[in-house]
Amino acid sequence: MGATFALAQQSRSDAVPFVVRRMAVRVEALAALLGAAVACLLMMAPLNLGGSSEGAVWKTDLLVLDLPQAAAAGAAFAMVSAALVVALGQRTAWIVSCGSAIVLLADGLSNRAAPTENLATASYIDCIFSGVLLGALAVAVHGKPIATGAYLIGALGAIEVGDQTPLPTSGGGGNPIIQWVSVGTLPAWLLVMTALLLAVGGALQHDEPATETENTTLAIGPTLSVLVLVTATTLSTGWLVRHAVTPAQIGVTAAIIIAAAMVAALLLPGRDGTLVLLAVAAS
Repeated sequence: MGATFALAQQSRSDAVPFVVRRMAVRVEALAALLGAAVACLLMMAPLNLGGSSEGAVWKTDLLVLDLPQAAAAGAAFAMVSAALVVALGQRTAWIVSCGSAIVLLADGLSNRAAPTENLATASYIDCIFSGVLLGALAVAVHGKPIATGAYLIGALGAIEVGDQTPLPTSGGGGNPIIQWVSVGTLPAWLLVMTALLLAVGGALQHDEPATETENTTLAIGPTLSVLVLVTATTLSTGWLVRHAVTPAQIGVTAAIIIAAAMVAALLLPGRDGTLVLLAVAAS
């Protein structure tokens, strides 16, 4: 009878971690989906473009002109944050993701209080911390197929929606769903839910014993590769937009981007640079 009682106690103790693991998988998947979607939406359309038309014209113009640079800064911070949290572990990645979501929530609330003030600054804050959230969350869900799939669905879906973002117009029009998701400021309840799920996801992580073969070195090559390509593309195209377009200027800009792509490809390990060259050639 004592053996039966011991087996029952052991089965109960084994059932509790199983339930926790099942709940953790669902929470991680939902957190990855919302976190990636929020980050990509704010990077693609980092402010209420519809409401910004109520402010001064020069502020709206400055906001629109700074959108590519702000998005490029977000992409660079995504790569840097991913490289840093790889060396610190997945629990740290969840903590960084949650902290970035909290900053985005605070910035969103401040934008609602003063929707036409400091538009460009708020745009950079949204893009930078969205990039940090995107990069850290990618490391947090690494090795978890369900959460990784949710992360990709949220990111790609948000990019597709954000790509339809229209410029401010007085007449409105267009798809109302696209207008609400991409042009309007993200609702506070969505940011709160994202931050809470990321916090719960981090709390559900358990420490695993480190192995001797575990690599915690910083990925300097991929980080520099992203910085070179993003910086060259953003600065060259931004300069081209602000000046008269001639065939010579277009040729110089294309040559700079091609050279940056070659340098970025050489900085990547193995044959990973081939993907960069193919992506630049296709674009």
